[in-house]
Amino acid sequence: MMMIMFGYSRLLLIGGFNKGLVADRLLTTMKHREMVADFVLCIGDDRSDEDMFEAITRAIAAPRLSPVAEVSLAQLVGNRAKLYTFSRTQRRS
Repeated sequence: MMMIMFGYSRLLLIGGFNKGLVADRLLTTMKHREMVADFVLCIGDDRSDEDMFEAITRAIAAPRLSPVAEVSLAQLVGNRAKLYTFSRTQRRS
């Protein structure tokens, strides 16, 4: 299945994978191997990052993350993230 997604100043052609699937597989694999994340940082500034934010949010609810794991989600696009920055320079400080 090929998906077309409009990103920040670009057009992405995605063949069956997205950042959300990768994040979900990583967290699921970690849980199966009994590996615990102490901290998860998820930053994005583009529509193509939304799948990743949704996967992390689902992992918190599932729970596939340790209850003591610190999770930070930040994005520039939209306003669905609990935390966000207004500019790229804010992320560097």
